[in-house]
Amino acid sequence: MKKLRLQAGVSDLKLGLRRWDVDFILGSSQLAEEVIRAGWLRPAISRHKLVLYDRGDVNRVWSRILSGEQPPRVRAPGRKETTI
Repeated sequence: MKKLRLQAGVSDLKLGLRRWDVDFILGSSQLAEEVIRAGWLRPAISRHKLVLYDRGDVNRVWSRILSGEQPPRVRAPGRKETTI
């Protein structure tokens, strides 16, 4: 009989997540940037170079996305908005 080996993911181990952890959990650095700029996700700790996001807040953001909400799109710096 085979034994199942459970692997803990990033979100199972840490309470405070760094930005690259948030990017990994949400699946996209662009999506992470959009939710941060929209104010959906704010740092729990922000000191010098240390910026940590609360794991529960990231889970709530993911729930909003799954329910159909979308954060506003982030335009690339220096690009003007065009209308057709």
